[in-house]
Order: sequence, then C-alpha cells, then structure tokens
Amino acid sequence: MLTLNFLLDKYNRNYLEADERPLSDAVLKEVLRVVSEDARLVDVAPRKVRMPMRNGGFHMQQSYVYRITSSGIEYLSMMQKVVEAESTVTAILRASMNSAIMCIL
Repeated sequence: MLTLNFLLDKYNRNYLEADERPLSDAVLKEVLRVVSEDARLVDVAPRKVRMPMRNGGFHMQQSYVYRITSSGIEYLSMMQKVVEAESTVTAILRASMNSAIMCIL
C-alpha cells in the first residue's frame, strides 16, 4: 500500500530527467484518478496510516492508499511484453539492414 506523498517523493527523487521540474501533487492526483477511476488499474481506499513525526515518533493519520489491481498487474506485464517485442523487432531490422548493407558493399 502506497500513499500519495510516498509516490510523489519516490518519483521526484528517482525518475526525473535533469531538466525536468518536480511533479506536483495536483498532477499526480489527476494521474492516479485516471488509473483508478477510468482505467481501474489501481484501487484507492482511505486508511489510517502511521506518519513519522519530527521527534522520531509516529502518529496515526487518515490518508488514501493505492494498491495495484490484478488488471493493473496484467496491464504492466503485457506492456513489458510489448517493449520486449519491439526491442526484438528493432534488433531484427538492424541485423537485416546490416546484412543488406554488407551485401551491397
């Protein structure tokens, strides 16, 4: 289970290009709305979660948590297959082009 702040922090720390501005929570909320309500790839549910405090302790806070659905998992695995197939086709085309160039020379 992941919270909005966790997802936002993780994305902004690990996936930004050098010239990109950090993703805002409004943009991420809209993306999550689309994948949860329209595509139904993610479940959203309110839960009480432990939030860290400055003094090292924790307090309970109501937050929305996001969990990928079985449809979301299936979508991700299919997208991985698409990427792999595209890489295979690209490799085959490059090899064919190299062979054709070698035959011409």
